[in-house]
Amino acid sequence: MKELLLINSNDKYKEPLLALLHQCGLKQIDFAYSGGEVRRLTQNQNYPMAIINTPLADEFGHELGGYLSRQRGCLVLLLVKNEIAEEMSIKVQRDGMLVLAKPINRGGFIQAVRLMISCSQKIRLLQGENEKLRTTLQQDRVISRAKCLLIEQGGFTEEQAHHFLEQQAMNQRTTRYEVARDVCAQYTD
Repeated sequence: MKELLLINSNDKYKEPLLALLHQCGLKQIDFAYSGGEVRRLTQNQNYPMAIINTPLADEFGHELGGYLSRQRGCLVLLLVKNEIAEEMSIKVQRDGMLVLAKPINRGGFIQAVRLMISCSQKIRLLQGENEKLRTTLQQDRVISRAKCLLIEQGGFTEEQAHHFLEQQAMNQRTTRYEVARDVCAQYTD
């Protein structure tokens, strides 16, 4: 997976920005020139981070940043003229975008990118934990459904149903979830 999408309509900034990004340790970088190109690219691929050097050829760029942030879950850094940096920062803060004034200060840019990298890593960890919790919740629902079926259709008490699932899991050397799936399949067929 690519680490970052650099969106820049002006070729004279491409190489200096890439050099700074490489200095931050980013190597997997895709490049786009316009908002339309980005929207096509992101239909097939998600990027954890994006930098938009405004203005773009087909739009200013803050709308694109909002799209990437809200709908694609991407961390976005907007590079805007100094004169509008404060106004733009207020405008895009609800979408969680960072704004950096141009001309960019090398140290400030590197610090902002490193902040994005840290946030991106934290988000990935939280997404992994979230997925584990979703899986656990899904499995608990199946186990609860199996207990209900055992009580309603098998004549078990709640305690007996719970004990049955645990005992079957131990006997079959499998998980309660797998036993519960089998019970659900048996009683719903």
